[in-house]
Amino acid sequence: MASIMELVEYPDETSDDYIAHQTLQTIMNVLEIQVPIAEIYERYFGQSIHTGHVLVFANKQQPHVCVVLDT
Repeated sequence: MASIMELVEYPDETSDDYIAHQTLQTIMNVLEIQVPIAEIYERYFGQSIHTGHVLVFANKQQPHVCVVLDT
């Protein structure tokens, strides 16, 4: 479990550019699941409170292996 701010990290404090958090990227690599982190992160801050979704991303070869995000 992680907060939305733990999905990304800002390598340069003077820039608004961010990347997927290293731990999350490692998890996605191991599970062979790519989550569109930037899209989720940007959409999260544009939505109203209590209007989030539960997002499930599964491994295509092993559908029982997944990453679940409750935004």
